[in-house]
Amino acid sequence: MLTRLIDALRRLFRLLGFDQSAGGTGVPARGIPAAPPRDAPPLDRPGPAPQPMLALPQLMAVAGAFPTPSGAANGFTLGMIQSFAGQAQAFGAPPADKRLLPVPTNQPLMAVIGLSYGGDGTHLALPDLTGRTPVGGQQLGMTGPQTLAMTYLIATAATSGAPLPGMVVAFGGNTVPAGWAKCDGSLLTIPSNVALYQVIGQTFGGNAVTFGLPGLAGFAVIGAGAAPGLPAVALGGHVPEPVPAMGLNYLINVAAAAPPASGTGAFPQSEGWLGQVIAYAGSAPPPGWALCDGALLAAGQYPALFELIGTTYGGAGQSFALPDLRGRILIGA
Repeated sequence: MLTRLIDALRRLFRLLGFDQSAGGTGVPARGIPAAPPRDAPPLDRPGPAPQPMLALPQLMAVAGAFPTPSGAANGFTLGMIQSFAGQAQAFGAPPADKRLLPVPTNQPLMAVIGLSYGGDGTHLALPDLTGRTPVGGQQLGMTGPQTLAMTYLIATAATSGAPLPGMVVAFGGNTVPAGWAKCDGSLLTIPSNVALYQVIGQTFGGNAVTFGLPGLAGFAVIGAGAAPGLPAVALGGHVPEPVPAMGLNYLINVAAAAPPASGTGAFPQSEGWLGQVIAYAGSAPPPGWALCDGALLAAGQYPALFELIGTTYGGAGQSFALPDLRGRILIGA
């Protein structure tokens, strides 16, 4: 009787799609997929999404040539912000991190930026770009989500070194130094500004006799180009996020001498320096500069730059990557 009952149960299991193995464990049959073994490799999962921001040291010139609105082209002056792809200081210039400096020993800087970024009269504060990016604005020092209002300037004068026409910097003051113009979308006459026109053309507007400057009032700079995983940004185009921004190219100096870590806090007035990163309103990088597009370079061909930045931005062994600022906002580290 018991034997017949067991045989009947076995037939029932087979009809339901199970087979009773010797161990008494029900094993799926009839095409029912078995569970993967415990040591099966994990399923592929996507890596972290590309981030639309890249942090670099933002250094402020606390010494150097005083910006004057007339006379010869000023070059890089006191109060300008310079981005650096290295991880150390350059020329003794401090990071723009809202640090307080005594007014009595920084009177030229006080004359340029005043207390726009904070201070108490006996001390002045540097702009705070830690985790922030500059936006063009009339009210210097006003902060927003990840932004700080500063003055954007574009170099207009023809020079043999730097700044070259079309280079764009953030500036802590309101004065427009000679050899620069405010990035406010103004129209300039072509015959009076041939050097700049040859670089930027009418990318930012114009007509038969004029051309437009980048209009950065209320906008940050975002790198032009298309990085993997990020929306493409056109030169001169606008994007609404991560903050409202206009597309410009970012360049890195790959050929000049490496900067000393120490110094007076002044940048070279009329030349670039290795690892310097700067926004550029032109389309093609000038000699000695390369696009910040993540390109891999051979360490043997660029030994000084490799020693300066290593594989911070990618690469391995004897190849290293440039920073990739395409589709990205540059913020202070």
